[in-house]
Amino acid sequence: CGARSSDGLEMLVRQAGLAFTLWFKREAPLEQMRSAARTAIQA
Repeated sequence: CGARSSDGLEMLVRQAGLAFTLWFKREAPLEQMRSAARTAIQA
């Protein structure tokens, strides 16, 4: 059984979420950010 791979989208969203929290001092809307990232990739 090999290692799992991913496309990096989740890492991108979580890094952006951490930056959002640091800048705005509130919890990042990760689900909304994830959805926007998926939409942008498909465009």
